Amino acid sequence: MTTARLIPLLLALLTACGGDKGADDAEDDVGGDEAGGGDGAGPTEYDPSGVLGDEGAVVTAADFDRAWAEASLAVVFDRLPGLHATPVLEAYRDAMIDADPDCPSRYSADGNQFWYANCTSEAGTGFSGYAFDYVYDDIPLYGDGNLWDAAVVSGAATFTAGGDRYDFSGSAYTAESEQEGYLVSTSDVYGWFEVTGDRWADDDWMTDAVHPSLSLYAVTGEGADPARYLSVSGLIGGLAPDLPGVDLDRVSFANAGAGYTCADEATGVVALRDAAGAWWEVHFDVDPDSWALDGPCDGCGQVFFQGELAGEACADPSALLGWGGEPW
Repeated sequence: MTTARLIPLLLALLTACGGDKGADDAEDDVGGDEAGGGDGAGPTEYDPSGVLGDEGAVVTAADFDRAWAEASLAVVFDRLPGLHATPVLEAYRDAMIDADPDCPSRYSADGNQFWYANCTSEAGTGFSGYAFDYVYDDIPLYGDGNLWDAAVVSGAATFTAGGDRYDFSGSAYTAESEQEGYLVSTSDVYGWFEVTGDRWADDDWMTDAVHPSLSLYAVTGEGADPARYLSVSGLIGGLAPDLPGVDLDRVSFANAGAGYTCADEATGVVALRDAAGAWWEVHFDVDPDSWALDGPCDGCGQVFFQGELAGEACADPSALLGWGGEPW
């Protein structure tokens, strides 16, 4: 397939999978209207005109710290590829290995299987709460005419074994589909997932007290110049003490193999929350719909604070598209 044909595929994918669903739903659940991403059309207006810092002083656009913003963008871009649902699913499967036929007890409702329990299995693993878990093969997941393989877990449960603990509250799924010679992959994580101890740990975000509510969409191509495309919407909490919140609105990354002419720069808006509670919006110079540049292709975006231009911040997104055969 030519890169000219890939662009309509990407647009169709985002429409079929819900477009901006991830960012909107995540803001409703986690950040509300105070989150910084806005609608991607321009700086978000805030009221009042400033926020109070730790010392009680009003924060304004003049307080913009470019070094902090660029360091924060680097952290976001470094962590994004790993903030998918696979660790949630794998830790859940590992915990269920210790289940007994009656602990936890399984039930069926409308053809769906779930468990509900407060028990300890013979292996010594405690199960408390409820969960639905499914694995699907070749289903019309998004109603887009394509067949998808998917794995889904949702519920609110706690697994314990000795001093180890896995807290699970929300939903997570991954899905993939072969479309016109491309592998299309999706990942959704919403809720609270955290692992303490070594039993279910796998050196991933659940052991770092990072809390994403994210939708990810990726396209993987093959050949001499393989296409790579990644779209992200939603919220991240707990990336760093001086970066307690991140809001990503229509943020995407692509390479030349995907027909993108500015691989050095992302699309969309990345809003960064500082330790004082102020949101700083980085608006990149690429339109998320048409991929048209509205400025130099330099990896930099204009930074706004409560609708006022505060400065500029730059970041290198090249590492985001370095996966091999599958993105997660």
